[in-house]
Amino acid sequence: MSAPLLEKTPPPSRPPPSKAYLNKQKQAVNSTASPSPGAAASLSPSAATSWAIINGERSFRGAVGACCFLSWARTPIALLVTLLVWWLPVAIAAPLVVLLPPLTFLLLTFGTMPKQWGDPYYGFVLWVQKLRLTTQFVQFNGARVEGRVAYDLRALKPKRELRKTPLPLGWGLVVADYREEEMDAAVILGNWFGETLSTTLIPVARVLDIVRLAAYHLPWGWRSAPRQTSFSAGENPVKFVMDEVGAVYPKIHQQWADKTGDEALAHFCRSGLAAHRVELAPEDCPYLDADGKPAKFVVRTNEMATLDVKEGCDRYGGDAYFGADWRPVAIVRKETPEQCEWWSTLVDKVYRPGDGYKWEYAKFAFRSTVFTLVTFVDHLFGLHMQTSELVMLATREQLSTDHPIRRFLIPFTFGAITINDWARTALCAYGGTTHRAFSFTDGGFARAWALAPALAFTRSNARWTEENPSPRGQESKGRAQPFRGVFRLKKAPTNEIADGETAASVAEKVFARTVGDSASERRSDDGDGDSDWIDAFLAHHGSAYPSGGVDTPFYRACERYHGIVARWVDAYCARYYPEGVAADDEAVAFLEQIMLTTSQSTVASYGLQLGAAFAASRGRPLRMRRLLVCFLTRFIELVTLGHEQVGAVQVYAQDASFASFSWKKGDLCGTKEAAMQGATLMCLTSSITPTLMPGDDSTFEQHDWSFLYPPPPGQQSAADAADLKALNRTFQEELAAMARDLDAEMAAAPAKAFPDNMGSCTVNPRYMECAVSI
Repeated sequence: MSAPLLEKTPPPSRPPPSKAYLNKQKQAVNSTASPSPGAAASLSPSAATSWAIINGERSFRGAVGACCFLSWARTPIALLVTLLVWWLPVAIAAPLVVLLPPLTFLLLTFGTMPKQWGDPYYGFVLWVQKLRLTTQFVQFNGARVEGRVAYDLRALKPKRELRKTPLPLGWGLVVADYREEEMDAAVILGNWFGETLSTTLIPVARVLDIVRLAAYHLPWGWRSAPRQTSFSAGENPVKFVMDEVGAVYPKIHQQWADKTGDEALAHFCRSGLAAHRVELAPEDCPYLDADGKPAKFVVRTNEMATLDVKEGCDRYGGDAYFGADWRPVAIVRKETPEQCEWWSTLVDKVYRPGDGYKWEYAKFAFRSTVFTLVTFVDHLFGLHMQTSELVMLATREQLSTDHPIRRFLIPFTFGAITINDWARTALCAYGGTTHRAFSFTDGGFARAWALAPALAFTRSNARWTEENPSPRGQESKGRAQPFRGVFRLKKAPTNEIADGETAASVAEKVFARTVGDSASERRSDDGDGDSDWIDAFLAHHGSAYPSGGVDTPFYRACERYHGIVARWVDAYCARYYPEGVAADDEAVAFLEQIMLTTSQSTVASYGLQLGAAFAASRGRPLRMRRLLVCFLTRFIELVTLGHEQVGAVQVYAQDASFASFSWKKGDLCGTKEAAMQGATLMCLTSSITPTLMPGDDSTFEQHDWSFLYPPPPGQQSAADAADLKALNRTFQEELAAMARDLDAEMAAAPAKAFPDNMGSCTVNPRYMECAVSI
């Protein structure tokens, strides 16, 4: 039997404390702060117990309140705390990781950029150009670019309308988007090391192009009143810029022992940068030479004097007059009269040899104005934005990939889309390279674009008179003689187009005014009437740089080069069009687009004349072929010889005491900022470009373009291909002969008497490139 369970005895009951006792204990506790361990020990047992009870009650009430609050806002606070504790570092670190490469790139770029004297924009442009040239050097192993390397027929794109962008400030002209470039070789130029490496490098170069385009819009360092730091006495401007740009600067072919003397001024105009702008002075010229005879030659730039310039800079302008012996006679500058308002009429101020410092300053201002005018108007505006761009657009939009004219023009339109789109963003907009480098204010820059057609000097686009050059066949010693009696305008052409008229209809009117209204006369093929007009047109628009009665080595070389190119183009077109150009041939649409777009552009006078010739040739195949030959010859001359003449300005841009885009009033040298800006702009022309003729280290086979030509109609044999190759070889041999003759003249020039003691490099085919570059 189990032991009985013992019941638990409850403790004896204790009576509860009285209310008076509790109140007394609370007062005792409240009269003291929370006791320290020593103070708590000093309390009576009953007081210590009462204090603990009351304090616990307070803690419990606080805990209950906190739990209620947390229960009310538990979810958002927990989420926020979690994000702050765990994800905030990640949120901070992730952008840093993403931005680290570009930040590193920018720091390295800024740390390695050349010094640019107040405008880091140019430092970044020069830095990118160095990187781009490095890519090209690796691609070609530093070698010269030949035709077979650059031109890839597999890359030709079908004819279609191209995407275009309006030219800022550019008279409504348009420029094809750089993404329309059909040959990757135009960016990295070929497959020297094989297809795999080229495929890798092409995207790299395109990224560089995008960065380069973006850089042109950065406003770094841009000021309406730029810094102007003069060179100190004895400081060498050439050494100053070459220490910064180094090997990026393009090779210089011209040698100038003297750059600032009176004879150097004559060479500058007779054989140098102003050679294509020399014209005969009026017979009653008031400026007399040492023998008391009127000046015979003049180069005019005073049209630039009306353009506003930045504070501290001097105005552009100056007309230089020379005697028959090419000794300088006077420089006439248009200047603001003293103590007059800025808007006052400019007056002529004459400077003559012997005027000391004033004469030296007038010469420097004249050279600098020519440098700016030729770079801005003749080169950028005339060659790139009009001649090259309009012909390239017509070629891509009207000619199929196997058309003989498109194949023939591949070397001469190569890279034009890329180059011209670069020029559109870099050179033609506010804040771009030229706007920063030139002295123009914002308003002056806009007016310069507005006046560009008037500033352009194209002698063959002038009004036709009896004094124009002779038609083909009336030549003596390789020079055009005054034209007599074949053509004279019945009424001067006009550029005005009435509402509802098209450029083609206006061209018909021009033809009617110049030849006659008789339909029988216009449509005859017996050699009368419009045949004489066509003869006059072809003669008048012969050489791209007609002499206009000025006999200089430059114009004589231009005539010789024109003959070489014309014979080559004529032989090629005769191969493919033995019966003439039919009305349904794509070449007709090609000429028509050029005629229409030109007549709607800023060279409307030439467009209307071309339109009149086109109207007179429509429906007559042989006459249309003659017009095609004339136009192709002129275009090739302009993008080769013409581009060398107005674009090969390295010797001038290198020395700010020779010529400068901008200068302080009274200084005989450009500023340090202007020196670096001109040199940097010149460095942009250093990119590798296919040349017109083989170099000393290459052969004709490497430079032969005949592989581009399609088989002529009905001719597919190997003999036909050999004939086309022989055609190209003859052209190259004639160029080589001309180059050797000019080399010999250059070598013999120093031993000759003035003014023949200096030759010219700009008309030497040895240094020409096939297409436009910057």
